[in-house]
Amino acid sequence: MKRLYTGEFLDVEALRARLAQEGIEAVVLNQAVGMAGGDIPFVVAWPELWVAHDEDEPRAREVAERYLADKAPGAEKRPPWKCPRCGAMIEGQFTDCWNCTLTAAEPDPRHNRDAKCEQCGYSLYKLPERRCPECGTGF
Repeated sequence: MKRLYTGEFLDVEALRARLAQEGIEAVVLNQAVGMAGGDIPFVVAWPELWVAHDEDEPRAREVAERYLADKAPGAEKRPPWKCPRCGAMIEGQFTDCWNCTLTAAEPDPRHNRDAKCEQCGYSLYKLPERRCPECGTGF
């Protein structure tokens, strides 16, 4: 096992969930130590995320780097998106639909500044729907 990340509980759990989506097994240690906060330094009480299999560490580090970059101050905020399965509107920071649990299997071109409609070349960046407003082509 290799330690991947030490930090606040919500970040550790969010990162563990992202690793699980990638098929990487991870273990959270020090979950209960937080109750001792005040008696010991808070950084000692923070939960730790450990990658269960050493060979998964490089991929796990990539996932962690993406997660931390997404939540960094000043990180680009993604626009809300409409679930193609059920039609629910989802806030941009989420990758899964809250209503039908659809996970975006491929990167959403609306998050890429350089993405263009294959039909007409219109910019797809930050569009509210997965349809080109210029030519009507779905993507």
